[in-house]
Amino acid sequence: MNWTSDYTGDPRNITVPAEGGTYKLVCTNYQTLRFASMTVDDSSTQYGEEVISTAILGKWSTAELTGNTLTITIKPNTTGKIRKVIFWLRADDAVDRVKITQEK
Repeated sequence: MNWTSDYTGDPRNITVPAEGGTYKLVCTNYQTLRFASMTVDDSSTQYGEEVISTAILGKWSTAELTGNTLTITIKPNTTGKIRKVIFWLRADDAVDRVKITQEK
């Protein structure tokens, strides 16, 4: 998948400051996306083949899909540890991931 973003670096590997933030990514070569799975701090959650999910709400992250637009919101990190979340996405025959690393 090809992405454009308001993030200045690689939209597939976003580093978020401890204060958190919201990031919008647009897939330029597929019009409809869905979540396949999510990994938080090395712990995986799998979605079934039949489920077409358009939003994932975690304890400190939210990801929403609207057509080809992925909006990710990260809450402030007060844990004193680096946090990571990976969102796996599907579109037709393509699979991609967006990794978020939040600073402590």
